[in-house]
Parts: sequence; structure tokens; C-alpha cells
Amino acid sequence: LNPAAPVDPLTRVRMEGLFHPFFRAGAVTHVELGDASPVAASLAGFIVQAFRETLNNQIIFSPEFTSCKSCGATMRGLREKCLHCGAENCEGLARISQYFSRVSGWNRGKKAELRDRNRNEDAFPAGPLS
Repeated sequence: LNPAAPVDPLTRVRMEGLFHPFFRAGAVTHVELGDASPVAASLAGFIVQAFRETLNNQIIFSPEFTSCKSCGATMRGLREKCLHCGAENCEGLARISQYFSRVSGWNRGKKAELRDRNRNEDAFPAGPLS
């Protein structure tokens, strides 16, 4: 599915999972989290339901982060300004394919995909930030 498709996480896992058995090299479904910080029990319940009710082989939960180049703080979500020191010297970190990298190094197409992603920020009950 397109990363911007307005579907809930379980629907995405169900739909993409229909195709997973056809890929010998493995397939994965990304569940974008944006700056959400779900409680572990909520994610665990989702994983159990997904693997019992779908053909999905793998699920990756993908939060986004900002790293402040001024004070070194790292926080959830992509931000223009550091929540700790107020500096605007920040770097976005997000998953592209199956690894995290600096958003500043991405090409225009990947930055557009990031901008348009369905982040599912309200799909899971929030927990304390760790």
C-alpha cells in the first residue's frame, strides 16, 4: 500500500499480508508511528492479533525522532525546534526502507513520502515517554 493510504494499522497489515507468502526473500509491513509513544501492551496485543488473523510475515513499527545539534537531546517526532533548549539546529531521523537515517540526506521523493505518510498517531493508546 502507499505509505499515505488512510487505513488503520491492522487493515494495512491484513492487506499487505495477503502478498507476503509470494515473496521468498521476505516481506515487511511498516506501521508508521510519527511521534506517538504507545504502551507496550497495546503493541503486543496488536502483534498477537496481526499474526493470528493475517498472513503477514513481519511488522516494523517506525517512530520518528529529532536530534538537536546544539544540546544533543533526542526527542520523538520531527520538529523544527528543540524542545529542550529551543535551538533550531535540529536533524530529523526517520526510517527509510528498513533503517533509520538523517532526513537531510534523503532525496526529494523520499522526503515527499515522509511528508505524506499516514502516521497512525492515534491508533494505539499512549504511554509514558522513555
